This record gives sequence, structure tokens and C-alpha cells, in this order.
Amino acid sequence: MYMSKVFRLNIVSTKVKTGRGGISTALIGYMESKWLAEIKARHLVSHDCESKLIIFVKAIFSIFSDKEDNSVYWFHCAQWLSIFRKFILAVFAKLRNHKVYFHFHSYNTVDYIECPVRSRLLSGVLRLSDGVIVLTPWWEKLFLDRYSFLRGKIFVSPNPIDQILERAAKERKVLDTKRDNRVIRILAMSRLVDNKGFEVVIQALCHLPHCFKLTIAGDGPCMTRLKELVSRNGLHDRVEFLGWVNYSEKQTLLRSSDIFCLPSKYDSFGMGFIEAMSYSLPVVALAHQSTPDVVPNGVAGILVNEGTPEVLARAIVSSYERRSEFGKAGREYVLDKFNPDDVTYRVLNFLKREII
Repeated sequence: MYMSKVFRLNIVSTKVKTGRGGISTALIGYMESKWLAEIKARHLVSHDCESKLIIFVKAIFSIFSDKEDNSVYWFHCAQWLSIFRKFILAVFAKLRNHKVYFHFHSYNTVDYIECPVRSRLLSGVLRLSDGVIVLTPWWEKLFLDRYSFLRGKIFVSPNPIDQILERAAKERKVLDTKRDNRVIRILAMSRLVDNKGFEVVIQALCHLPHCFKLTIAGDGPCMTRLKELVSRNGLHDRVEFLGWVNYSEKQTLLRSSDIFCLPSKYDSFGMGFIEAMSYSLPVVALAHQSTPDVVPNGVAGILVNEGTPEVLARAIVSSYERRSEFGKAGREYVLDKFNPDDVTYRVLNFLKREII
């Protein structure tokens, strides 16, 4: 392949498929694409839950020992410590005259851009880079509004689906059309942290018929508070907490659900949304920041402008009634917009263009 002659690609990130969401999940589609296999891209682990310092030192040594003239380093950044680690590694790459690109994944980047001190520090990271990759057009505008020097050096690349999601999206879900006495299962899946909207979903149950049940998949610091909210509203028999669901267990959970609901104000992209659409689940969420770039409103679900329990409940009912239409459109949308080979190929073309 011509691109393999133009550059030798090195992907630098946390381990894939081992973490709890985030980059660990978002990169699977890239890593499985035929293009990365064809150019023999190398994955360099910069961080793991075990032996963090040893792995980081090994990454430094690997980069500084790289004497290839056409090496390119694609750094995947999460929160501030992740950005700092990648910055150090990028400095070593630059000392060897390698090209470096930063790919931003964390919602906290919004806070860094808006904080005067961290914004200046982030500016230093961005000026070191040969190019920047962001997840949606909303993110592109946010970066360019603050860092105009990135104009012409920034590229939008959504997180691609992986092979499992691609297979699911190509299947046709058989809907249970028997409405009488049927349990309608709402799924809310993410880290249990502030601004994810779990409280509103729980309260929305109070405005829904008893046949609507809620499954919350995930763990985090808000677990106790959410369970107390369920107790105060007398919803013990309608809400189930599963804790964290492993990557391999998600398929069963998504197949057994009817609606995905997460009115989040704290998502950089929302892998849960495209996972849900891949499994024919209508999505109910907030029309907030980057979410409309990921979920087509009125096509694969309903995005509400007002995140109140009453409004959310009406959207859930409406989405369920249109579940066949939304489910089919959602599957087609993810196959078109988040196809792993297409997404990866466009990124590689961006890297090639910048290098040439």
C-alpha cells in the first residue's frame, strides 16, 4: 500500500479492551480495520492499570530508539494526566524529528479550554503537534474558536464501530409486537458520575406506565445517591443496578433492551449511543453539545432540549412507539457514518496529506 511507504504509523494509547470505556473502547474499531493491518501499524501502550511507571518508561525508550525517517506518532489523549503523559512522549518523538498528532477523547477538555491556566498549557501541547484530531464538528468549532492557529491542522474523526457492532447493525432485530403486559426495558449505561443524567431517567419512571422498567449499567461515585433516589421514589421493583458490564457482556444486555436513554451533559462523543443504534435501540438523549453530531434527531431517536422528567418520559414513549422506524434508521446510520474501514482510511489520508 502506498501509505505504508509514506509513513510508519505508531498508535500511542492505553490498552485496548481492558479499560472501562473511553479510549479503551473507542479505539477497537480503528485497531480492527483492514487499513491498520495493511500498513502494519504499531500499537505502543503508554498506560495500564498495572506497572504504570514501567510501561511509561518503556514507551519513552521505544520512541527515542525509533530511528525510522518516516515515523508518525498518533497520541490518544484522555484527561489531564493522560495529556501530560502524551506530551512528554511527544517531546521525545520530536527530538527524533518524528511527526506527532494528538487525538482528544475526554469531555474534560472543555474545562481545560475554558480555564485560563490550563488553556495556555494546552496551547503548548497543540503547538507541538503537526495536527490535531477531534471527535465531532462541535469539538472542531470549540478548538478553533480558542486556538485559531489550528486552522488547516485539525481533522474530525468520529469513533468507529468495531466488528461486533458492525455485525449487530447488519442484523434485523425482531420486535416483540405484543403490547399487553409486556415489560419495556429502558437501558442507561455509562459511568455513574455527575451530569450523566441518571437522576432524570429515574424520575422519568414516575411519569411512565408500570410496564416501563429501567436497567442502569455502570459503576462510579454516584451509585449510592442513585440508589437512594430509587428508594425515595418507591421504584425498587422497576430499577435494576447491574454494576459495570464488561465489553463481552454488553451484547446480551443491548439485545434484551428496548430503548437507550442517557440525557448526558458530560459526553465527548458517547460510544453508548452508537452501541445502542447498532442494536436497533431508539436513543433518547439531550440535544447538548456534541450529541447531535452522533445521534440524528428524529431519525434514530429523539433529542430533547429540556432535560426534565416529564419531557424525557414523553420522548421515551414516543421513541418506543416508533422503535421499528428508529431501529432500522439507526443501524443504517452507524454503518454509513461510523464504518471502521472508512473512518480509518480518512484519518490515514489526513496524516498522509499533512506529511506530504
